[in-house]
Amino acid sequence: MNVVRLLFTWEAYEPSKGQYESAYLDYYVAAVRAASERGLYVIVDVHQDGFARAALGGCGDGFPAWALPATVTAVPPDNGPACADWGFKLLSDEGQKVIWQAFHADTEGARTRYLAMLESVSERLADEPGVIGYDLMNEPQGDELSEIGPLYEDAASAVRKLRMTES
Repeated sequence: MNVVRLLFTWEAYEPSKGQYESAYLDYYVAAVRAASERGLYVIVDVHQDGFARAALGGCGDGFPAWALPATVTAVPPDNGPACADWGFKLLSDEGQKVIWQAFHADTEGARTRYLAMLESVSERLADEPGVIGYDLMNEPQGDELSEIGPLYEDAASAVRKLRMTES
C-alpha cells in the first residue's frame, strides 16, 4: 500500500461557526507528515456520514452541529449500540433530506462555511508533498446535477484557490 485516505473531521476543525481549532489542523498535518515519512501518500478525506453527530438520532458524524438547519432539532451524539444500523437509518431518516437541501441551498451559511473551511485546510496543506488529492466530501447526498455537481465545482475551486493565485 502506498496511499491512505486520511479522515478529516470538519466538526473538530470548526466546532463553533467561524472559529477554527488550529490544534486540530496541527494534529492533522503531523499525521500527514508521519504518513509521508513512511512512504505513504495522503488523500484528504473530508468525512461525514449522516451529516453530523447531532443528526441521524445521534448516529451521524463529520459536520459541526451548528451546520444543521434551524428546522432540525439537534440530538445528543450516541454512536452506541442504538447506532448499529446507522446505514438503514441514513436511508430512512426524513431529516436527512431536509438537512441536505438546506446545506445545498446555503439557507444558513453552512455551505459557505464548508467552502471557507476547505480553502483554509488546503492552504495549510499546500506545501505538504505527501498530499496527492482530496475527497471533497464522503458520500454527499443531493441531486447530482443541480446540487452535488455545483458543490464539487465550488469545492474544487476552494481547494485550488492558492494554486490559482500563485499562477
